[in-house]
Amino acid sequence: MISELSTHLRETIEIVPGVREMAVLHELAKLREEGPYDRIVLDAPATGHGIHFLEAPAKSARILAGPLKSRAEALHAMLQDPGATDVVLVTLAEETPVREAHELAETLRRDGFALDNVVVNKWLPRVFEDDEGRRALASLPPTDPWAAAMRLVAAQREEGDAHLEELRALDAKLAIVPLIPDSSRRLVKVAEAMKDFVPGGPR
Repeated sequence: MISELSTHLRETIEIVPGVREMAVLHELAKLREEGPYDRIVLDAPATGHGIHFLEAPAKSARILAGPLKSRAEALHAMLQDPGATDVVLVTLAEETPVREAHELAETLRRDGFALDNVVVNKWLPRVFEDDEGRRALASLPPTDPWAAAMRLVAAQREEGDAHLEELRALDAKLAIVPLIPDSSRRLVKVAEAMKDFVPGGPR
């Protein structure tokens, strides 16, 4: 969208803080108001930059006047309306990403943005958890490379389970997207995992 703007406007966007975000949000609002779309998905910047993106209208409204101020206020209201905007956090079941997800969720809610969905990406499969599988793993010599690899995956999954419990504490709908090595099927699998958000999420 921004690439289609005039050269002068693009230069202004690069200079004035928050103008780039306002331009993108303005175009999204226009699509929502005029277009025949059921849902518009924006892949926003990560963590701190994402917060800056969402806060841009409110911050711009404090320094603008007239129609521009009114537009900024309208965009801010759109972002804070849970009926118009759904904020989705995407994270991994790992220590640092989970900590950042908690910090981001706290900031979002403090600033008035509704957090409804959390997506856990690259979820490892369960391995050797049934009786037969445990016996097969136990029968392998400790130095066997397959045994070491499977024990590592099992340990990572156990650690991931603990981090998943931390994410449940966010009191948001939880979707789990499995690790998908086959890139040709990745989008389909992601869509399947996310089609039904269930409070508390699947186990």
